[in-house]
Amino acid sequence: MSQSSLSTQQVQYLNKALNRVARTFAILPPFIDAVLADIMSLAYLVCRVVDSIEDCYQPFQWKQQRFNEVRQLLITPSLAKEVLTHWTDLDWPGLNEDELALMQLDGGFELWEIYELIPQKFRSIIQYWVTEMAVGMENTINPVRTPHVVEVGDLSVLSEPKDYDEYCYYVAGTVGYLQTELIEAFYGFSSDIVDKLKKHCLAFGLGLQKTNIVKDFLEDFNRGICYLPNSWLAEIEHTPFDTDGAPIEWVKFVLSDVKNALDEAAEYIGAIPYQTVGIRQATLLCLLPAYKTILLAAEKSNLLFTQAHQIKISRKTLAGCFEDAQLLSQDNGLLWQYRADVDKSFNQLLKVSIP
Repeated sequence: MSQSSLSTQQVQYLNKALNRVARTFAILPPFIDAVLADIMSLAYLVCRVVDSIEDCYQPFQWKQQRFNEVRQLLITPSLAKEVLTHWTDLDWPGLNEDELALMQLDGGFELWEIYELIPQKFRSIIQYWVTEMAVGMENTINPVRTPHVVEVGDLSVLSEPKDYDEYCYYVAGTVGYLQTELIEAFYGFSSDIVDKLKKHCLAFGLGLQKTNIVKDFLEDFNRGICYLPNSWLAEIEHTPFDTDGAPIEWVKFVLSDVKNALDEAAEYIGAIPYQTVGIRQATLLCLLPAYKTILLAAEKSNLLFTQAHQIKISRKTLAGCFEDAQLLSQDNGLLWQYRADVDKSFNQLLKVSIP
């Protein structure tokens, strides 16, 4: 595919599938070189297949079989018709119509056809990191493996901070490494650039995932899951589980942990060469909405972890992120100033004293 692009039909398939299961990510490919955009769209959709297995309301043994099958597909995509025919006959409770389509023969077969077509160097990268993701997700729901999950009443809760970080690594840190190796393979970056990117790509994934965990706390809580560490929650006697709020100092601690990861994620973007402006813009369009989300959380800190917990930035704010991404993609100095401005606003909103 570095020599020839996908067919128009295949590109349309990827675009439609992204818009159905990942509208936020679907805005990014137009900023990226067309061939790389196709590869990254494909990679993201394969990750969505793994996510849907984890999200499905089925017992561990059932999910374990599906994780095994997707790992087989990553090695031997020619098995797609057999596997997806079987999946079509299964029940997938918890998935919406669009997510379900990707897991079935009619809606998912073309994904694996495209995967089989791409050059081996890209397929190997996707195979390695999506397999790592699948293994981690399987371990998370396996009671005898790590990251450890404990039961608190009717809730499944990650046990310790290391489990929180490990879970975020599996579901999002792997995506950071996946993206980094794909753009490295596509552009042929020097070893110095690659070293800088790999130094910070984990924080990039963790920061985005932790932002989502805070943003989606109430939604996850209502489906019986909490990804914040139980040891943190025990310090405040699990008051967020009553959805009556949490002590402000505890809220500051949780939000600061997220923002610290986002601050390092900015270093990741700063290491991407200016000449790959599309990748810089697309990556900024992940980071900047996360920054705005965590600032909104700080502004609404008294409502966090209550029944009024809702952290969703407006379309106007998102439009501003598009404008900012164009500017920051061309100047790291502006990026560092943006990060400093976020830090100042964050501290003012939470009245956190700056060392």
